[in-house]
Amino acid sequence: MTGAAEMSMGVAVACMGAAVWLMGERHSAARRARLLLAGGGAVGSGPPGWRRMTGGLRRVRGRLRPEWWAPVAGLVLAVLGASLLPVVLGAAGVPLLRRVRLAARGAAGPGSAGPTR
Repeated sequence: MTGAAEMSMGVAVACMGAAVWLMGERHSAARRARLLLAGGGAVGSGPPGWRRMTGGLRRVRGRLRPEWWAPVAGLVLAVLGASLLPVVLGAAGVPLLRRVRLAARGAAGPGSAGPTR
């Protein structure tokens, strides 16, 4: 790898690590307050469990439209291939995939509600 590719890979890994760390720190203030105000009782602490993490991922997957997975796939390919081109193409594909999805919904039939925003 060249120096620039190593640097971009390091930055991508650092950004992903920071995102994971921030997701785990979402309710840290509430946990700290419970610990301070518990009055000697047991308070659950530590990072969220796997069930809670998978539930959060399911909620995110349910909220994201299919076209928003194109930049995610582009980011994965960019990290694996050490190139920024897949990220750019994934981001450029979002409007195109949205148009295709809305056109398919509009062409679903005369009883369909049509495209919504």
